[in-house]
Amino acid sequence: MRYITLNLMVASTLLTSCVNRYYSEEEVVQETYVHRYGVEVPPQDWKEQGQHGQVVTMLKNGVEVKKSYSGGVLEGETCYSFPHSSTIEKMESYRNGKLAQSTVYYLSGAPSVQTQFKGDQDEKVLTYWYESGAPKSIENYDSTGLLERAEYYDPRHNKDSWVENHEGVRILRDPYGQIISKDTIQNGMMTLRTTFYPNGAPKEIIPYANGMISGIKKSYLPEGEPNTIEEWVNGKQEGKMILFQNGQKYTEFTVKNQVKNGIERRYRDGDKLVQEINWKDDRRHGEAISYAGSSPKSEWFFKGEPMSKANFDLNANAVIQ
Repeated sequence: MRYITLNLMVASTLLTSCVNRYYSEEEVVQETYVHRYGVEVPPQDWKEQGQHGQVVTMLKNGVEVKKSYSGGVLEGETCYSFPHSSTIEKMESYRNGKLAQSTVYYLSGAPSVQTQFKGDQDEKVLTYWYESGAPKSIENYDSTGLLERAEYYDPRHNKDSWVENHEGVRILRDPYGQIISKDTIQNGMMTLRTTFYPNGAPKEIIPYANGMISGIKKSYLPEGEPNTIEEWVNGKQEGKMILFQNGQKYTEFTVKNQVKNGIERRYRDGDKLVQEINWKDDRRHGEAISYAGSSPKSEWFFKGEPMSKANFDLNANAVIQ
């Protein structure tokens, strides 16, 4: 059992479409070559005539890709459809083979997010819209890829958060205006994220350092009771983990190498110790003590297998030898 919680990254960086401008030959169903004068030509003729025009590719997943070329170099618009649809999901604009702008669309045809690149791929401006068509946010990233300035709007176009000179607060919402998270931005990077349930109650409080989860992460149930407390280091869960039931501490253990290791302690009513269990690489290994009743009761395990204390010692000595 692994105790890693997936990092929620919603709309905080460049939005990635479900289609990709790179695909393997195995994904191609059909490919058509169209000369710049609009005449369909065989692949060899298109190549010999300088590779001017458009290549139309149908993929196995139902996505149609149209790429425009000049002299074999991407120039102008490249379009990706939604699967099994003629509606455009993503449109890219190229200048001399370099991506200058990318726009992702909702299924309705309204724009969802547009990325304009300045100079290089790190310096860019991202513009987001609600599905209704109202503007949601504008983010400016500097040449180092850090968030320099930004403005965020609610569905009524009221500015409710902003970043200036790499510092500020970012409120992220879903396509319909529901708040997803509130982020603290310092030096152009997120240092703290609070996510929310639909009722507005906090769901997770997540610390970040250098773009990775680092520190004490806390999660809550929809009514506000604590759910978990976790220690994270450089994007990996390492250290103590505490689980709660009915708002009270139920168990605590240590995560090492992303699995349970060391002594787990289980409690009743939040503070009365009822069990101590030794773990190694996510399997019971060693003594497990139960404190129910008038005297403690011990059980022994070797790599998850129950056995007597004598057999545990024999196996442990065999490993050492």
